Amino acid sequence: MSSEEMRSIIYSQDEDRIYQLKYLMKKYKFRPSRRKSQHFMINYKIMKDMIELAEISNKDVVLDIGAGDGELTERIAKYARRVYAIEYDRTLCKILRRRFKRSKKVKVIEGDFLKIDIPFFNKIVSNPPFHISSEILFKIFEYDFEVGVITFQKEFAERITARPGEKKYGRLSAVAQLIAEVRIYRDLEPKMFYPSPKTFVSILKIRPYSRDIRLHVKRYGRHLAYIFTQRRRKVRKVVKEYLRKYDIDPDASDIKRFLNKMPKKRVFQLTPEEALEISINIANILKK
Repeated sequence: MSSEEMRSIIYSQDEDRIYQLKYLMKKYKFRPSRRKSQHFMINYKIMKDMIELAEISNKDVVLDIGAGDGELTERIAKYARRVYAIEYDRTLCKILRRRFKRSKKVKVIEGDFLKIDIPFFNKIVSNPPFHISSEILFKIFEYDFEVGVITFQKEFAERITARPGEKKYGRLSAVAQLIAEVRIYRDLEPKMFYPSPKTFVSILKIRPYSRDIRLHVKRYGRHLAYIFTQRRRKVRKVVKEYLRKYDIDPDASDIKRFLNKMPKKRVFQLTPEEALEISINIANILKK
């Protein structure tokens, strides 16, 4: 089969998917909300790629955040032992319950993912709402899981994966990279979603490190967060100023020694590991 024939088939499938969504909208008197980032994935090959990237097997319990009408959910369920489909929108939950009423694999959970308790899962495959990407990322980092394959807006994905010294590197980059191995698998055109978002979307693969590292980052995170509020300034000056906020004398001999050991860099040039080490040392000085 030629590449042109393949493109024609994919285009036809995408059109069928859009027709399916329009039918559901009419039947349930539902309109996707851009405010809620309701952008439905319409490309079946991308759904298949995400499932393969997560290496879903019949031993896996998979989380689908923002399950929408359940198209991705249904494909995950073909391979997984169990799927938890989380959806906030009441109408979409109604669609999901009807779609999976006979399924022994899919459990529909209605509610705000950021506020509800999630049952055990070991993998994530999801096209979640983009407007709460940071909140979703930090929420999933509270759980023990093996791998997540998740779509985010490209700009957000680039912030997560930015390297020290790069323009988009900041607190989000450092924290995410301390907690997990994060890689952009591929970028998706807006036309692969309905309705189309205004920007490109990226598929991100997330593989968390150990629970101990995650707890470490959580414990010292507020000090790290402060450091990155002044990312263009020299590290030593930022830390010195921060200690003064807690009435710590920067001219005391032990504090001077600590400050003199600061990397001669600007904050945005710190590696995640350097930023965490400084945060731990600050916590030891402050005893908090």
